[in-house]
Amino acid sequence: MNMKLLCLDVPQPGASLEKYQPYMLDEVRHGWQMYKSGIIRDIYFRQDTPWCGHHCGS
Repeated sequence: MNMKLLCLDVPQPGASLEKYQPYMLDEVRHGWQMYKSGIIRDIYFRQDTPWCGHHCGS
């Protein structure tokens, strides 16, 4: 069975980069490890917003 997921980071009202800052380095490291292991297939960034999305598939 194959499955694809599109995960989008949709910030909650009142969210800011300052509130995300303490978690960002760990998120990036974990996401990169998942990318290298093949769990995450693609990572997308938008230029009009600081948030991102990733595409997982098996």
